Amino acid sequence: MKKILTIAVVLAGLTLVSYPGLAQGDGSAAPAVYVAGNYYPQGEMGPTFPCYWKNGTRIDLSRDGLATGIAVSGGSVYVSGRNGYWKDKTKINFTGTAAQTTGIAVSGGSVYVSGWYQADSIKICYWKDGTRIDLPEADAQTTGIAVSDGSVYISGYYGNAVKTPRTPCYWKDGVRHDLPFTGKDGRATGIAVSDGSVYVAGFYGSTPCYWKDGTRIDLPIGKTPFTYGITVSGGSVYVSGGNSGYWKDGARIDFPETDMYTMYIAVSGGSVYVAGKNNWKPCYWKDGVRHDLPVTGEGDVSGIVVVE
Repeated sequence: MKKILTIAVVLAGLTLVSYPGLAQGDGSAAPAVYVAGNYYPQGEMGPTFPCYWKNGTRIDLSRDGLATGIAVSGGSVYVSGRNGYWKDKTKINFTGTAAQTTGIAVSGGSVYVSGWYQADSIKICYWKDGTRIDLPEADAQTTGIAVSDGSVYISGYYGNAVKTPRTPCYWKDGVRHDLPFTGKDGRATGIAVSDGSVYVAGFYGSTPCYWKDGTRIDLPIGKTPFTYGITVSGGSVYVSGGNSGYWKDGARIDFPETDMYTMYIAVSGGSVYVAGKNNWKPCYWKDGVRHDLPVTGEGDVSGIVVVE
């Protein structure tokens, strides 16, 4: 039986999706590694080509905005993007106002997508099977989504750090839960749910952290303070982000590359998979060993899923 672990993230236009892993498989077959992303043959200021990779083989998607997250369910691959998502390369667009997405999860046969749309101002929301559910906060952003036991969890923040503090938070079924921090600029960047507890990655000022059920755990600073993805496996908490590696239970684990950035994380069969980029090229690390992903020009990643 296939088991799924998935993480994806959005921050400032990138996607943070978090879909917590199910039980691990028995290791009888090599896992399949899926990574969502985009590439830019003429550089990041040129045309965008959304795609995903399966075990290092690139699958191009129709050119309709950025790929922002990934989920795998029932043998199908779901990739969130502008105004909708792709299912097995077929684009499914939402109706109504054009929208941007920040993450995707699949649960119980339903497809959940976090994001926002432009009305008189930016409105945050999520979609379930194409039906939009608005969230009430103004001047806010979503960064990721998880679904557990029928409840929908969305990470994000509200406020602009100028007139009002930018406050990290998450929404459960539309109800906002603020996360404690100090200063004027905090952000929640990814979310996972495990054994009934809610884990949220984020940072405030120059301090990386995560919250478990609202209690903040500060992390030692790497080369940068930013976090992106979070997952929980075997009772341990894994957080990705910055340009040096990832954290496991608060301890920083650095990779040897010098011009790199890590963004999304998954754990499967005891191995740690971290998606990011090296020298502006997309890649992922498995237990610290880098696997480059083929592109023309430059590229980035927007999520990772491991299927056993």
